[in-house]
Amino acid sequence: ALFPAPAAEGARAVAFCGSGESPQLRSLLLARPGLDVVRVDPDSLRCEPMRGENTRVYRQRAFAIERAREAEVVAVVVASMGMEAEVMRDVVELLRSQVRAAGKKCYVLTLGKPNTAKLSNFGDVDVFCLLSNAGSSAVDPRTFHKAVVTAAELQVALDVRPWDGPLPTDAACALECRTLPCPPRDDEHDGGGDAGGAGGEVVAFESVAAERLGEREYR
Repeated sequence: ALFPAPAAEGARAVAFCGSGESPQLRSLLLARPGLDVVRVDPDSLRCEPMRGENTRVYRQRAFAIERAREAEVVAVVVASMGMEAEVMRDVVELLRSQVRAAGKKCYVLTLGKPNTAKLSNFGDVDVFCLLSNAGSSAVDPRTFHKAVVTAAELQVALDVRPWDGPLPTDAACALECRTLPCPPRDDEHDGGGDAGGAGGEVVAFESVAAERLGEREYR
């Protein structure tokens, strides 16, 4: 619970009632790094003051961005069912174009809710970009074996979005930055953004095998 809502114009501080590991809290700290937040533990009622730009969460995102900057193969994972289909298509096409312009290989995966079993099927991917709603796209970097970034973080890594503070976690925010990155020098990349197809075409596909693996129970 947030009081007042973090989107309220002019809000200088908010109170958050919930766990310190909450995805909603993580998204709030990233989207409003200069905002004073008081987290109230629902069990003990103890208060913990924090500020996004001074938290471990913010430093972890910086590490994930650096992994995306170094990546040669990027997978854009479509995981949100709450976004309008037309908006999602626009976001996917934009990110795909930006990744290609940066000389990186790109896959587009529609996997539903990602888990370790699904993502482990793509061993050649260096970083995953999760397209989801604001409350679930900024996952804890310790969750998966490879770095998982938001759309905004991927754009920061591609140098098409400035990182001057806020890091929105809603995938639709990617449409705010439509600039294409400068192409790499010829001596930096030899693949020219080729994702396995002729002429540098990006391969978009669904993994049925990964879906079935993700539905199994592991002991």
